[in-house]
Formats: sequence, C-alpha cells, structure tokens
Amino acid sequence: MECAAKGLVAEPCAGEARRRCGGCGAVAYCSRAHQTVHWGFHKEECARLAEQMSRIDMLKQFPFTFSVESPAPNHTFPSLRCFLLESFKLHQKGLWKSECICDPEVTSVKDLSKTTDWSMGSALCPCTEPEHSVSTPLTSWKDYYRWRSLPLQSPVAVLLHWDSKPHLIVAPNAGIAAYPSWIPTIEIIRKVGIPAIFTDFCEEAAHLASSCITSITGQPLRVPIQVNPFRQPVAVDNSALCLPCYSNCFVFGMQNCEFVSP
Repeated sequence: MECAAKGLVAEPCAGEARRRCGGCGAVAYCSRAHQTVHWGFHKEECARLAEQMSRIDMLKQFPFTFSVESPAPNHTFPSLRCFLLESFKLHQKGLWKSECICDPEVTSVKDLSKTTDWSMGSALCPCTEPEHSVSTPLTSWKDYYRWRSLPLQSPVAVLLHWDSKPHLIVAPNAGIAAYPSWIPTIEIIRKVGIPAIFTDFCEEAAHLASSCITSITGQPLRVPIQVNPFRQPVAVDNSALCLPCYSNCFVFGMQNCEFVSP
C-alpha cells in the first residue's frame, strides 16, 4: 500500500506504509512526519472514510450463494482454471488468454491477432485505421462503415448499429472522478436525457463520482449511492486506500431511472 502523503512532500518515503490513520484506518503512512503533513488534506475526509470502513463486514455478506465449479481432473490442461475455461469454450480465446497459464499474459487487445486469437477473419474486422480523414460529415452508419472499411455482415457493424437512442446507459466500474473524459460525457448524457447507471469499486469512488456529476449537472443523483447485491464476491486490492473494494460494488445513477433498491 502506498503512503498517502506520497507526492505531497519533498522528502521521499522512509519505507513501506505500515502506519494506519487511527481515526479511519483507511489510509496509511510510511512515517509519523508524513502523516502529520497529510493531515491538512485528510482531516476533511477522515470521518467519511471511517464510516465507509465500518461496512467491511457487511460487504462480505451476499443475499445469495455462488455456485462452485468442481471440474473433474484432466491431464490435458495444466490447471483447473484452463479446464474451466475450456468447459465454456473460452480457453485460448481472445482476452481470455490472460486468465490461464498456457501463454504469456495478454494485457491489451492490440497484443492479439484477429485471425488466431479471436477466430475472426480480417475481412469481417479489418481493425485498421481509416485510410483518410473524414472530408465531409458522416450522415449515417453506412457512411461510417464505408469510411472504416467495415462490411455490413461484420459483427462489429451489428454491435454499432442502432436506429434510435438507447433506453439506458450502463457504465460498470466507471471511475468518473478519475478520468477527465467523463466531464463532457456527463454533459452529453444530461443533454440527451437518457437515464444512466454507474458502478464503482468502492464507496469513496462513488462519492467522488457523485460530487463530479452534481458539479456538472447542477442536480443531485436520481439514484443515490447504494450497495450493489450483484457485485463481484472477491475483494479487489486497492493500492491507495484500505477501503473494502469489490468490482461493481456500489451503484448510482443520474436522470430519471426507474430503479428499485434491493
């Protein structure tokens, strides 16, 4: 875990961040000196983080149980994970390659071949940059496909094509406060009036996202921050905070969402 004062002081960290804040327990420091310096920033959030930390045990509980896959021993695959992926016909397919130990880890779509990794011919998915920039405004999806050299029978075209506005926007693990590109996106969502649901890893990320959305739209969240019962059941490490963290852990939304709390 990183020292919470890292980057705020001239002196480098003295070692690992093992000194927890006595008030919230959510942040850690490498030394008392760094903790003292950081208090000017941390005192505004300490009580809020302490409240979030109090929900650690609650977040470990789920309203339903998860099935456990118990594949039979099979010497064809080097691990049970590989065997499980094969049972779903996903072994050595696309980004699922990163989930087993058969090959070096795959970290990006760019590392994958369209023909061997995705089993999709280049004719259906050229995945290349356009040969030229747009000279005139595109007026239809067909114009866009032609510009990108995408045939209409490509599954990419099927995913992109939609005759009207979507009924709902869903952004899992959105990280709204972490990415500046969300600022114009939130403004667009507000203008078009489409309901939007977001999730994030921890309650603090959801809180910061709420503040960001409110500052852009001038309105509070229509769907308040709440625990997502369908969050991933395995905790995620957070290098910056000790807060309970799960994929899609908290859900919240803007616009007129007809959303019923569990």
